[in-house]
Amino acid sequence: MQGLNDVSSVNPSRALMRLHDVGVSLEGLSSAGLAGGGPVVATLSGASRQHRVAVVSSPTMTLTEVLPLTERTQGLPLIVLGPAVSERAADAFRRKRINYVDEQGNAHVQLEGILIDIRGRKGFGGEIRSKSVASANGPLTRSNLFSAKRAQIIFTLLAWPELHEAPMRTVARVAGVSLGKASETYSLLEELGYRDKRASPGFLRREELLEGWLLAYPTGLGRSTRLRDLEGDPAVPLHLDAGCVVSGEYAVPELIKGRSVIIYVEELRPRMVASHRWRPGPRPNIHIRHKFWSEEVPRSEAPHPRTAPPLLIYADLLMASEGRQAEAAHQYRQIHAF
Repeated sequence: MQGLNDVSSVNPSRALMRLHDVGVSLEGLSSAGLAGGGPVVATLSGASRQHRVAVVSSPTMTLTEVLPLTERTQGLPLIVLGPAVSERAADAFRRKRINYVDEQGNAHVQLEGILIDIRGRKGFGGEIRSKSVASANGPLTRSNLFSAKRAQIIFTLLAWPELHEAPMRTVARVAGVSLGKASETYSLLEELGYRDKRASPGFLRREELLEGWLLAYPTGLGRSTRLRDLEGDPAVPLHLDAGCVVSGEYAVPELIKGRSVIIYVEELRPRMVASHRWRPGPRPNIHIRHKFWSEEVPRSEAPHPRTAPPLLIYADLLMASEGRQAEAAHQYRQIHAF
């Protein structure tokens, strides 16, 4: 049986060319290094983002061969290069969060700010059956599924699944986007195989879409909503205008003692800032953001007036990039079963 050290059937340059086709490159690789069989540290660049990654060549591209290498990556994301990945192996890699690129042009790379998902290519330069290429910082292609406005539509449908059956005009209103943008996003979701209007309501490959949305959130939708970052005492009771909601750690006191507050507002009024004595400072812990969505959702599913929808709370906890909030996010996701 071929092993990872037998790279005679692997042509990494072809796999790298397929990656380059979608605006991403791997720098710092050498054929000699890859021939060694173990992971080689390289830099993945794309969409104004750079990530240190561990790269390995595999002639078989199977999870059995590759999985042991995840313990030798020094904590870096792993990317597997090889001749061809089967649909079964591709599914297994995605479940284990292992990235891959094959010589046919099939690829799945999911890192902060970058999502590439190309499937169904048969033969070098073959036809693509399903393709998704997106980046939080700007499109690698025109199919940037997670641009801020499209992310609002996806968030709305993920947060309130019953809206899949609602008129598109209703979804656009709840998401805070134009009807044209909603229609464009629906078409793209269908084109990329995430939604089928002929099937039962809901997303196809929902988990994969959710992970892509969460990955893009910090530098996409999450960044676009920011209004002010101020300093204040989070222990002081909040007196918020109607329509304001809280998120992040302040919204889950049962899981974590909040040291910061995220507040979504329809309009930032100076009197709210003044009454709480919030002020600019070097260590902001009061984060005010634009409330982009409408709470015109079925009453039984409407979020609590003082807290954001659970999916947004989870995304905001993750975006903090703080160990204690990450642990709270993990517990919160288990409770809400995203």
